[in-house]
Amino acid sequence: MVELLVVMSIIAILIAMLLPAVNVARESARRASCANNIHQLGLALNSYHQTHRLFPPSLYVAQGENPITTTKYQPNWVIAILPFIEQLALYKKFDFTKPISDQANREARGISLALMLCPSDTGRQTKFSKSSEGDNWARGNYGANGSIWQLSTSNVGISSSLWAKGWCRGVMGANVACSIDDIYDGASNTILLGELRIGLSEIDRRGTWAMAVPAASSLWGHGSDDAIGPNNCAAASDNIMGCTDLWRALGSRLTKECMGCCSGCNSSQGTARSRHPGGVNVCMVDGSTRFISDFIEKATSWTPNLNDFRTWERLNASADRLPVDLTRF
Repeated sequence: MVELLVVMSIIAILIAMLLPAVNVARESARRASCANNIHQLGLALNSYHQTHRLFPPSLYVAQGENPITTTKYQPNWVIAILPFIEQLALYKKFDFTKPISDQANREARGISLALMLCPSDTGRQTKFSKSSEGDNWARGNYGANGSIWQLSTSNVGISSSLWAKGWCRGVMGANVACSIDDIYDGASNTILLGELRIGLSEIDRRGTWAMAVPAASSLWGHGSDDAIGPNNCAAASDNIMGCTDLWRALGSRLTKECMGCCSGCNSSQGTARSRHPGGVNVCMVDGSTRFISDFIEKATSWTPNLNDFRTWERLNASADRLPVDLTRF
């Protein structure tokens, strides 16, 4: 009997020792799959570029609509590239004469796309739903690099003051996007796509592939304010509509999971996020993928300042004309 107990104890110890290694191996495989997904999306965006001579905007804003408060969502970059990821049938399901939030587009926006999902994240079964915006919004984990400045009326369209600055813009803005020729810092030195995390409840819009707002399908303001850098854990880091309700429903869980958001704010800001230990996957403009550490060198000023640009800002700004030290991330 004693010998049996000893053997059982040894087995239990061995299992306890092996479990962390097994978990690490599983996450390594999930991270690799996630990187492959974002790589495939990057290739699709480059195919779109070959056809249209520029990348698609991260989001469209209808004339007369406020970009940070509208719920009349127009097609975003994911919808634009559906024909390039073998989803032409899904593309044709959308009724583009009506907003994506319209009931007519309920079925199409609710289709789950395996290519848009990172295996490391959770919550894909819980679709976004809100009475004023409809239900059945499927989830996604990848966002277009919009601008290191927050979304506003000042950076919608090619003639907007912030897009014209060059060093403020990413690659795929609002109603406007870059061509390869516009990316002065080099296709291998500029981020095209970054990871996003799926929202923590059905009323959390983050990580929603067909929704054209920051943190749902795009990165905005991720080089400014309190959302600078990947997996920023500031309590109010993501500026998204509905955050007051999220704090009421989830409380401290938002900060514990590093998913803080600004109570009472509109949808103007969202940074890169993942469940991978230590960082996020990104896809560069040339289609290559990199893993960016949470501890990448980044700016300290809340307002984007070219003189304060560090590695993170230089990777995201497509026309800052500053060198990038490839050993720093």
